[in-house]
Amino acid sequence: MRTIQPRLSEVAQFIMITMLDFGKIFIAHSRCSFFAVVVACLCGHMSMTWASDLPQSSPTKLEAFSALSLSEQKQVLKNTFEERLKKMENIYYCMETYVYGDTVSERDVALIRQFKHWQLRTAYRMDVEQIPKNSKVPNHLMSFAFDPREGEIRGTFRPNESVRKFGRIDNSANPTVWDNRYRIWLNQEFALPGADSLDDSAYIFANALKQHGNWAIISPFENQKIQLTHDYQRRSDRVDGGGKRTLVLDPEKDFLPIQGHWEWEGIPDGDGKRRWEKKTFVVEKSEVFNGVWMPLVIQESIRWHVHPDLVIIKITVKDMTIGNVTASDITLKFDEGTEVTDAIKGIFYKTDARGEPIQSTIKPLYGLDPSQVKMPEPPKSKVNLVLMTIGIVMIIIGLYLAIQKRLRKSS
Repeated sequence: MRTIQPRLSEVAQFIMITMLDFGKIFIAHSRCSFFAVVVACLCGHMSMTWASDLPQSSPTKLEAFSALSLSEQKQVLKNTFEERLKKMENIYYCMETYVYGDTVSERDVALIRQFKHWQLRTAYRMDVEQIPKNSKVPNHLMSFAFDPREGEIRGTFRPNESVRKFGRIDNSANPTVWDNRYRIWLNQEFALPGADSLDDSAYIFANALKQHGNWAIISPFENQKIQLTHDYQRRSDRVDGGGKRTLVLDPEKDFLPIQGHWEWEGIPDGDGKRRWEKKTFVVEKSEVFNGVWMPLVIQESIRWHVHPDLVIIKITVKDMTIGNVTASDITLKFDEGTEVTDAIKGIFYKTDARGEPIQSTIKPLYGLDPSQVKMPEPPKSKVNLVLMTIGIVMIIIGLYLAIQKRLRKSS
């Protein structure tokens, strides 16, 4: 049986009315009318005083949000999303990605990868590890670091348990890092240089903010939540069909999206084939980090024209910090003996103990004209610099003494 809990103010009002009615009855049956009136007034005053002393219930976040106008609701969500993205400029997390077929079962796992991701504004470093099936021990696959000030991506790769270490300097990332699907909860500035499988429409908050003008909001929505709907363009850099994205927000978790669904249908290609995409996600677990609610367990369901069968991706975050990443965390240094391919300069070399090229090992990449290769300058030794400075000072002193000697002879 459902129990209805009356508000305290309503209880106080009921008691006040009851006490006043008692006073009226007392007046009607009392010989001392004046005394009866005084008693009735005192009863009413006591009930009103008691009611004013009762704690007043404040509106919930959902009630407060629902009481706002549509324009005010949009502004609240806009401010919340923008503040969230600012904090995403400094974040570290370790997460695992599981890819299944149409059922979520451990025996159906097709791929397990672990990602460790450090981000500091638009610079980042990422470590990728492969977890073999029926094993909990990951094998290091590769690491990548990108600093926009350098304009290059530096990466390392060690296949399985090989002794050899390989490095690469390029201006685009290895497609393996695209499996880091947790990126869609971060800032769009993290988009990888070169051809990235995630265009700007994939980033939940950044893309929603771009669609701020056409937001449709339902508040309250089912289960004390809020529904936000906006246009969804799979490739926003061109007019190519369209769709809608719907997010279910939890007002008690600073409007964190806990469910999402979007569909897109593109213009048929030259062969008349229909192009489409359907995606959903459900946040199964979330926690607050440095004042920001973040999803920790997410299940995605994806279908698209290229792969119409259902693909289920489960993301589990193992560790996370916000605001603690430093410049040293996003620095990637080549180990000694790394075989480096520099695709920007067009050379190959091995590294010394400092991670610098060994001059005797530098060679042009196969098929390149050596005259077109930009050879790196050998690192300048601090010892040589000190010796050169001392030499210059000695020369100056010698010249000064010789001049002084000639002046004394002439005088």
